[in-house]
Amino acid sequence: MKSRLTLLFLFPALLFAEEGITPPDYSFVNEFIRMLSVLGAMIGALLLVAWFMKKMMATRIEQINQTSEIRILESRTIAPKCNIYLLDVRGKQMVVAESQAGVQHLTNLNPEETNEMD
Repeated sequence: MKSRLTLLFLFPALLFAEEGITPPDYSFVNEFIRMLSVLGAMIGALLLVAWFMKKMMATRIEQINQTSEIRILESRTIAPKCNIYLLDVRGKQMVVAESQAGVQHLTNLNPEETNEMD
């Protein structure tokens, strides 16, 4: 029994020949092309799911921004994991910073000041 398992793992063609069964036709090129096509399909599916999720999240953020009393007017990344946000909270505009240390209020702005910047 142990010799049959050894033959199966080391020399499968000998095991087939021993029993009088011919091994199935094997083409390396066909198997390689099949493997590449499955890999391409999987990568394509992952890219499609990533694109769909990105689109869904952007749409959701826009919907939340329109219905909420707190809106993100603009955001900037100034360093890795460090952002500045211009917020509109019930008509009052403010600038806040987000970093690893936390969220900090920087300043309040008058709506006239932000209109002059445009």
